[in-house]
Amino acid sequence: MGQIQTSFFGMGAVQSSDMPKVGYGILSHPPLAWTSIEGTGRGVYDFSSMDQFVEAAPKNANGMAQIDLVMGWTPGWAVSVKTDCIKQNSGVEICTAPPDNIQDWTNFITELAGHYNGVNAPRVQYYEIWNEANTPSFWTGTVTELIAMAKIAYPILKQNAYTQVLTPSVAWTPSGTGWMAKYLSGGGSKYADGVSFHGYPSKTGKGIKLPVPLPESPVSTNMAIQTMVTDYRAVEDANGMSEKPLMTTEGGWGVGGVTDPDMQAAWITQFD
Repeated sequence: MGQIQTSFFGMGAVQSSDMPKVGYGILSHPPLAWTSIEGTGRGVYDFSSMDQFVEAAPKNANGMAQIDLVMGWTPGWAVSVKTDCIKQNSGVEICTAPPDNIQDWTNFITELAGHYNGVNAPRVQYYEIWNEANTPSFWTGTVTELIAMAKIAYPILKQNAYTQVLTPSVAWTPSGTGWMAKYLSGGGSKYADGVSFHGYPSKTGKGIKLPVPLPESPVSTNMAIQTMVTDYRAVEDANGMSEKPLMTTEGGWGVGGVTDPDMQAAWITQFD
């Protein structure tokens, strides 16, 4: 059996001091970009933390950092009604509603693209418009509002011809395929070079039996990974994106879903 090429293998890291110790193709997303970079105040940009991930990510032949930078959570200063906002331990307020003034989003995306320009910092291969947009813990706006934000972001980010812009990612539950179909058919397909979803075949947490099944198992508590891929691919193809890639930008056995090292190795092999 042939070896899986590293270009098909993504790894994630929460801290830049704990990067993957094995070869991989793409670094899945660090902490969410908007609040990580501009969380403390309008026009107050701090790229220092994100730069560490971008600098450490693998580079391709064009010098592009093979990393997925994901937007998500609106900074509290951009939202006047705080119903859907919480304050993190860092003191940064994060919100799931869209910004009151869309110019704040435009300004951030412009600054983001201008920073990762190959001079100030490496160019970035992938940008994901929003994180798990079908879950209220990340987005409580409408699909239409997120399409409007993608419409603004796409041409700005695409000033670098090698950059690829992905749809907002979706989780399997609630219905990720239904949300994605609405997003693409509503016009979102015009502002995406690929579709992103999060492939967690099984839930973890309180009341869930562990270890979780292998990723292709029909008893997965979300859905077997091959079914997820098939269903999302069908949505993509039905909305004029048959030539565009489908990417799992998060996935795995969840929190503590598999603890035995041998089973972890088997799980990851079969997931890929």
